[in-house]
Amino acid sequence: MFFKDFTEYKNTKGRVLHIGWLEPEHDYEKGEVDEKVVKKLIALHDREATCLTRGVHLCGFCPPERGWVYLQEGKHRILGHAEIWVPNNDQAKTFAAPSLIIHYILEHGYRPPQEFIDAVMGFDLNSDWSGDQTWMDLMDDWYGPQDWGDF
Repeated sequence: MFFKDFTEYKNTKGRVLHIGWLEPEHDYEKGEVDEKVVKKLIALHDREATCLTRGVHLCGFCPPERGWVYLQEGKHRILGHAEIWVPNNDQAKTFAAPSLIIHYILEHGYRPPQEFIDAVMGFDLNSDWSGDQTWMDLMDDWYGPQDWGDF
């Protein structure tokens, strides 16, 4: 699924923006990304993957057998099954990246926009900010207040 960086996530009035939704038919920014950014993205993914799916979106650039698993220090991670949400530094907006952004950076040279990198690096992993809660708040905006339980 392709979305140009900074395009609005459906019906969010610019509060949530797509970052890193790549497909082979579309050009994307390439360049070096500091290893610290990748490690922080992995930590964000491990802390709270948002918008989990029951399936896996495979990398469109890779053969099917290698486009969804990332190996780090002997540990496999499945990617392509969730999103990584992170607020910008003043928390006025949220960036929504596919979990495959980690793979896109490492394997395909993708360089996310600096504003996203700054948000990732500035995010306190010990904060109580939650991508899932931000998603639930959006659901309430769209459908009215609900008791989502353990959704």
